[in-house]
Amino acid sequence: MLLSCDLRREFQELCTGCRVVICCRVSPIQKAEVVELITSSTKAVTLAIGDGANDVAMIQKANVGVGISGVEGLQAACASDYSIGQFRFLKRLLLVHGAWNYRLAANFMGMERRIFTTPVFWFGLLLVPVTTLLVDVLFKLVQNTVFKSLTEAVRESEIRKHDPDDVMNATRSSFTETARLLRSVFIRRANTRVDTDVELSHGYAFSQEEGGAVSQTDIIRSYDTNLQKPRGN
Repeated sequence: MLLSCDLRREFQELCTGCRVVICCRVSPIQKAEVVELITSSTKAVTLAIGDGANDVAMIQKANVGVGISGVEGLQAACASDYSIGQFRFLKRLLLVHGAWNYRLAANFMGMERRIFTTPVFWFGLLLVPVTTLLVDVLFKLVQNTVFKSLTEAVRESEIRKHDPDDVMNATRSSFTETARLLRSVFIRRANTRVDTDVELSHGYAFSQEEGGAVSQTDIIRSYDTNLQKPRGN
């Protein structure tokens, strides 16, 4: 069936004169032409329902498009105004949800114009951005003022024309004993005599971890066996 110019009027009269019209073996373009013909000639609201990709053009031409998400994919559901799981849900969609939406649309008609006249809308429009950004600005202000990073501290010292080495030395001396030990565990380096003396002064003999700061061999070598052992009480 091709809807040429000389057949459009006859086909439109045939469709409007029958209660049910079944079109077999039609292409997606022909489905869309049938819907467009009925919509333009009768000036009525048309509804098209489909479940496959070949129904997308018909669904988009109709005033109301309903897609069935099923075995043939989600192309029709994505291109439709409403999506249902099965064809039997169409009655509930039209007679239940359609009536509710029609009633709600009548109640809320003109509400978008009334909202611009309320002071609450303009107060919230100005207050909400300020309150949401104020917390972030205060947090960053306190963080950059009290808890400065090393880069920010060096830049501030350069702006004030101070020596950046003072900031570096103060940062190095601020490490606690726990931070020093954790750093020695994760950063493995060669042990020197100075490192051994530092560990001995803190009372640590050796570590069972593979990345320990001082090995047992270094402790034994640094122990002077010529000295007399202290006697216990």
